[in-house]
Amino acid sequence: GNMNCYVAMLMLLERKDEETSASHEYKGEEKSWKVGHKFGFGDDSSERSDRIKEGDSLLTKEDVLFRIGLLQAKSGQYKDAIKSFQEAEDLTVLRLGTSD
Repeated sequence: GNMNCYVAMLMLLERKDEETSASHEYKGEEKSWKVGHKFGFGDDSSERSDRIKEGDSLLTKEDVLFRIGLLQAKSGQYKDAIKSFQEAEDLTVLRLGTSD
């Protein structure tokens, strides 16, 4: 269900991080997953575009980890949920440069 989807998205974001690090082309842009308004994920080749359109949202690694934490907490996996929330918080602080 939702957990599998978020785990897959997290794996894709991590692979993107690894590819970006390996190519040494990373220039500080935020790592995120573009999610279409209707969750089409760009299956239609005529709709594929790197530009963000109205109605799109960006899911960062932090967002995905937070959502995984929510699902873990709902299913009673409290220790795993705390780890997911902590990792999401750590990444957010790193990205923003502050914990305020």
